Amino acid sequence: MKSIKKRNMRRAESLSRQRQTLPQGQAGISPPRKIKEIWKSAHPILKTLSPIEWLGEWVAYCFKASAGLRLVAEFIALAIVVVTFIAFWLEYEQRGIDRGVRIATLFAQIAQVHALPDGKGLKALTPSVEALVRENVPIERIDLNGAVLAQANLSGADLSGADFSGGNLYRANLSGADLSETNLSGANLIGANLSGANLYSANISGTNLIGADLSEAGLYKANLAGANLYKANLAGANLRGADLAGAILEGSILIRTDFEKAKNVPSLKSAFAIPNRPPTNIPEGVEIPAKWVLPTK
Repeated sequence: MKSIKKRNMRRAESLSRQRQTLPQGQAGISPPRKIKEIWKSAHPILKTLSPIEWLGEWVAYCFKASAGLRLVAEFIALAIVVVTFIAFWLEYEQRGIDRGVRIATLFAQIAQVHALPDGKGLKALTPSVEALVRENVPIERIDLNGAVLAQANLSGADLSGADFSGGNLYRANLSGADLSETNLSGANLIGANLSGANLYSANISGTNLIGADLSEAGLYKANLAGANLYKANLAGANLRGADLAGAILEGSILIRTDFEKAKNVPSLKSAFAIPNRPPTNIPEGVEIPAKWVLPTK
């Protein structure tokens, strides 16, 4: 009997301490009753979310309590990562295949259109060629002689060894393009932008380059025989070893243009350069304006 009384007394003291820890005015309300009151006064949205929160707590409890459940969850997470990686890789592979098909189709279109009789397709090549350039596809050694690519954007394109002979590239953007060993003979490049282009050993004979921008272009060993460079910008261009037989340089800008070992350089009396920044390495015997101040050797 005494042990039962002591046990009841301890329970009473425990309940008394719990009531004392509750906020003032709530000491007489038991936890279940308090939860019911909050539930009754809660917003309808909270009533909807509460079961979800309880479900989340129950899942978290089961997850902590069961090692098997943790293993299943980790396996599912790993499976999701693997499946995602495989899906990404397959999509990447498919994009590569699609790009290859698209590029092959563009080359086929260019060949078909260029081969149309009487040059009917020469004016319809610009979209296909520009598309290949946008895809960063090298277009070296392609045959585009006589093609009409006026105002086409071919900036930075790899056109090395291509044949543009007799083509119309009026005001085309070829800045930074690789035109090494390209055949541009007899082409129309009036007003074209060739700044910074690589024209190493290119055939530019008889090409119309009136008003073209060739600043900082690399024309090393290029064939410029008979080219019309009237008022062309050759500032900073590299003409080392280039052949300028019969070329027209009247009114061209030759600021710091390098003529080292250039052959058949015509008179430069009508060319323009800042007096203290004339062309360099001008071959002996070439006529130059008296106001140019050439560096002493």
